[in-house]
Amino acid sequence: MKNQKTLSKILKPEYFDDDKWIKKGLLSCILSSNTIDEKPVMLAKIFFEIENAELTKDLLLLAIRKFKYNLITQNISKPLPSDNYSQLKINKPKRINLINSLAADWQGDEKISAILEEVLDKLAQDVSEEQLVKLYGIETEYGIYNRKITVKILSELTSYIDYNPDRAIALLISISPNLSPSLIGIKEYLDYLIRCANIYKILNSLTGLIFDRPKNYIEEYVEKYYQIVYNYRKALLRNV
Repeated sequence: MKNQKTLSKILKPEYFDDDKWIKKGLLSCILSSNTIDEKPVMLAKIFFEIENAELTKDLLLLAIRKFKYNLITQNISKPLPSDNYSQLKINKPKRINLINSLAADWQGDEKISAILEEVLDKLAQDVSEEQLVKLYGIETEYGIYNRKITVKILSELTSYIDYNPDRAIALLISISPNLSPSLIGIKEYLDYLIRCANIYKILNSLTGLIFDRPKNYIEEYVEKYYQIVYNYRKALLRNV
């Protein structure tokens, strides 16, 4: 009821049937705003609890850096001492939820989604995804898997995919559902690596290729070896 009264003051009547504007209006209510603020202004208010004060360029840029860092590291409860970005860490669950809400809203907008990663690269380039992955490891659960994070993880993973395929498969499967929809080509490469890991898994389990009878070759192929051919063909077809 409270939000309904507030929304009636900041939304035009024709917007009340528009879910997109209702969400913006509710977020403005949460941030104690009397207007429907643009996303960067909303973002800064989340971090600095600013209501009517004028926002400076430096505050906005700092807000974007905090947004990027906490979006990536939200599942890391305690930053490492060697994390040079740790001063950007936000521990209030309410703010993290708002960050995720804004991120989902941005990614749900086709035009904004196309340039979101580029904007974060330019305005928060000193928050390095590669450095964070190097610091916290490739098996840490990150809040987002954009291009730079995913490429860094996959490049590290390929170093042990041949001798520890089970570990590689588990990590690849856990990452797959969380990939950003904008990662054209990365999803296909990830699927290719899963096929390769499955091949190595089978090859590593072989104890020999010489059998006593011809029928043993057929039995072994039907039971196990066909999977090598199957995964090999699937890997090639995904990358034609």
